[in-house]
Amino acid sequence: ILGSYTRNEDGTVDVDGTVDLSYKFGSDRLPFQFGSVSEDFRVKDCLLKTLSGCPSSVGGDFICSDNYLKSLQGGPREVRHNYKAEDNLLEELAGAPFRVGGNFNICGGRLKSLEGCDNTKVGGEFICNSAGLMRLDGCPEAKSYNFENNRLTSLDGFNKERVDGKLNLRNNEISSLEGCPEQVYGKFNCSNNELVDLVGGPKTVKGDYDCSANNIWTYDGFPNYMAGEVIWQGLNPVQNVSNLFSFYPGRL
Repeated sequence: ILGSYTRNEDGTVDVDGTVDLSYKFGSDRLPFQFGSVSEDFRVKDCLLKTLSGCPSSVGGDFICSDNYLKSLQGGPREVRHNYKAEDNLLEELAGAPFRVGGNFNICGGRLKSLEGCDNTKVGGEFICNSAGLMRLDGCPEAKSYNFENNRLTSLDGFNKERVDGKLNLRNNEISSLEGCPEQVYGKFNCSNNELVDLVGGPKTVKGDYDCSANNIWTYDGFPNYMAGEVIWQGLNPVQNVSNLFSFYPGRL
């Protein structure tokens, strides 16, 4: 513990400072119950199978990556900065926090959907790549989204009208953009999927638009407004490129 601590009457321990047990603690659970921690709480690579004993609120980063967690049950309900739970064995998101001020990272795992995150608010980026994800039901509110390297076939369950940052759908099995938000205020990446057109895609993109490495035959559905570059090369047998780039002079 880097700081001071207080033992409460209910047996919980509050820490004014940082708790760092990463690589130092080898058990499937913590031996005592933390209450609140004002700065970081780190239990990276500790052989944990449960978050039972973790604080309910963390004023800095909460890091529980590289363990054997199958859910987030017992984890903090509020994290002021980043919540990092990547490279676990997550099968469900029960116990997900109510609020994360920074990024929420749950890369890796065996997830089928995002159910359990329905009420989660993320101030930064929600990162869920390489997690085996098949559906977006339960997707939290976030500024940006990264769903790269999953098994998504559609955007069913996403249900967002606007994304204030980027939306990364690269390297999935998506065959239709129906269900996309109408506005993406950062980069939109739908490359390396199974798209034949862009119908249903966002109407406004304020960053780059990457639709490369699909099977696109037409740019029907391309946005009405785009501020960045168009990245389309690689596999796409598109027919009306010249018409498209007379309005959107992106990278060829």
